[in-house]
Amino acid sequence: MATSTTTNPFNNNIDLSKPEGLKLWTAATSVDSSVPRLTMKVENGEQIRKRIAKRCDTYRLNRILRVPTGGNGVPTGTRANSVTNFTGPKKLLDDYHTLTLKQVQSWAACNWGANDDPRIDNPTLEIKELDLTAADASGKRASLKQQYRIRSELLYAILNNCIEENDLDLIANESDDYTFEDPLTGDQKRNGVILLYKFLQDVKPSTVIDVQDLESKLSKATLQKYDNDVPKLTREMETIWKEIKRLKPGTYSESRFLTQLFRALETTTNESFERTVETLKDMWILQDPKCTVPFVIQTSSTKYVNLVGANKWNVTSAKDTKIIALTTALNDHKKKFNELKSKVKSGGKSSGNDGGNPGGTGGNSKKTGKLKIPEWRTKYVGKTTSQEGKKWVWCKEHKSEGLFDGLYMPDGHDYAKWKKEKETKVAEWKEQRRQKKDKQPNPSGTTSQPDKLTLSSKLSTALTTKLGVSAADANKLIEEALKESGKE
Repeated sequence: MATSTTTNPFNNNIDLSKPEGLKLWTAATSVDSSVPRLTMKVENGEQIRKRIAKRCDTYRLNRILRVPTGGNGVPTGTRANSVTNFTGPKKLLDDYHTLTLKQVQSWAACNWGANDDPRIDNPTLEIKELDLTAADASGKRASLKQQYRIRSELLYAILNNCIEENDLDLIANESDDYTFEDPLTGDQKRNGVILLYKFLQDVKPSTVIDVQDLESKLSKATLQKYDNDVPKLTREMETIWKEIKRLKPGTYSESRFLTQLFRALETTTNESFERTVETLKDMWILQDPKCTVPFVIQTSSTKYVNLVGANKWNVTSAKDTKIIALTTALNDHKKKFNELKSKVKSGGKSSGNDGGNPGGTGGNSKKTGKLKIPEWRTKYVGKTTSQEGKKWVWCKEHKSEGLFDGLYMPDGHDYAKWKKEKETKVAEWKEQRRQKKDKQPNPSGTTSQPDKLTLSSKLSTALTTKLGVSAADANKLIEEALKESGKE
């Protein structure tokens, strides 16, 4: 092993034929019983990535995690004396979202190949002998490939020490994707770089979920949610944006972020601050190069600080005060209209109970849009999980828009059979409802029109006398409220 003055011996080439090299191998692969192994769960995804990243940094494994996406590794012509010609490298730990299994395998196969074997698409996973005595660039390529092989096996051992054994057993079912074999001897080697990629892909749903959650937070951010504190709002939104860019690079542009930032700032009730936001937004629309994210954040925060210092921040505009009062009055009357409509539909009864039929509106059967199943069944943590004393398996076919995209079902679940049984039960239930409806007498023909007219008159009076709304505007608002209350 070459001598070096570096403080980290892993910066040097590792020679396993010498005691120093074996010592380094032992140091890197020894198991620390005080550090718990991690399970391959969605919520552990980032923790797994960070722990592995720390070990890769300590043992200088990042050099083999730079996966090239261009160049075949064997220069020719005027560059024949160059060692490699790889281009477009991507860092596996950061860019695994955009890398494919084939790209990682091609990089690995090139290094397990002979001195001058190029990087190719769709390679065979074979081990070939290296000639370390070859002259010039070929010999140097052999040396680089030898170090890749040693360090990829080292990484494989490290990964096996980080992850729970049950999860290792599950991913071992896909070992053909990361196992290289010598066609002459039958010897096999496991490639740690490919295995790491598969680990990251296995917990990738956590990244997707995290990003969706972060994007949702940006789209729902308002000043009211951050105590009307502009610096607090902008600081948090910028932090979320940076995290999205780290988790999923290139998917959330500055323009897209500014759109959400302006939307959030426009939730202010302060007229002076609102004018400042409008000015900044106009600059952005006109593509003023000065209107960047830092500029908007700094300008809006400075305006906020000045208004607070002058005791003018918590001054609500007369317009907003009027809107709030009007909205409250409208919501109150819309509620009365809906109660009246329900009373008419039930024939004047107001018990609010439909007997507990599926999809009913009363009692314990009321639909609230919320899940009627444990939340843990909708959160992917792996292909299987143990809950409530039994084993559950993930079924990606179970979906409900806006609620969940996959569901844990009891072990042995057959989706096709389940779906057929469900369709049969639904059909039976609908037939029972139809027969029951046919037997019921027609409702008494009463109408809610007189009550609606009375309420309309009262609402019109309230709007014109108490809130100063014109008669024409009052009638328009009442008409809209009636239409809304009449929707099914």
